[in-house]
Amino acid sequence: MIALYTLATLLVILIWQATILHDADGYFSYFTELTHIGICSYYWASFTQTLFYALRQRHSIERTPEYPLQRWPRIFQLLHVMLGTTIISYPILVTIVFWALLASPAVFSTKFGTWSNISIHVLNTAWSLFEMIGTNSPPPRWSMLPCMIIILALYLALAYVTHATQGFYPYSFLNPSTSHSLLAGYIIGIAVAACIVFTLGKTIIHCCRLMGIVLRTLKCHLLNKRRHEIINDTISGIILFNIALFFTGPLWLGTQVLINSVLE
Repeated sequence: MIALYTLATLLVILIWQATILHDADGYFSYFTELTHIGICSYYWASFTQTLFYALRQRHSIERTPEYPLQRWPRIFQLLHVMLGTTIISYPILVTIVFWALLASPAVFSTKFGTWSNISIHVLNTAWSLFEMIGTNSPPPRWSMLPCMIIILALYLALAYVTHATQGFYPYSFLNPSTSHSLLAGYIIGIAVAACIVFTLGKTIIHCCRLMGIVLRTLKCHLLNKRRHEIINDTISGIILFNIALFFTGPLWLGTQVLINSVLE
């Protein structure tokens, strides 16, 4: 569902900018769009892996089913892990930067603008939180954090390449002519925010996994307790039945003898 919605969002925005606004040349120069492409790619990849796993689980009874990622070369596995790590940190970073530095009342001036901004600047964080809380994905490794910073640095270079080749800055705060001394502060602040978001995402996943372990343990404890209660109730019932039979048996036999003697 997420894969379909993000793909539809990307295509609709691209087509709208190309046909209505005639301003699609810089589509791939914005970190927001690149991050959304990453979300779309990751969820399509996850859907494919899950589908193959489910199909093989259905047809494989004796051995543990596999999914394609397990057979991919190590470099592709690493890239998949890096992509998954970006899903945890970049969408939230995009949301923070947009609403803190870039948003204005104009983002809700049209119906299309309202929908597109909610889709790529609000729901992107929802998809990120879903990956943290609603899936069984492992927490990212600390070794991925430098990779996230390097990717941000590469995008910073791309932003200035965009200005050199197309004549505009994707984000106004990257313009040294207007930001002046604040430019370095923006860059460092975004890098620090990326580290904080990465750490929070890792912590949230750890907490969710720990909570899952606690809930499973509690469930097993309750099931065992209930099982013992059922066994104890059964044993008690058997004992009570035997006691009742012990006392009522002779009485029943005596009653039968008395009735037979009266009838004779």
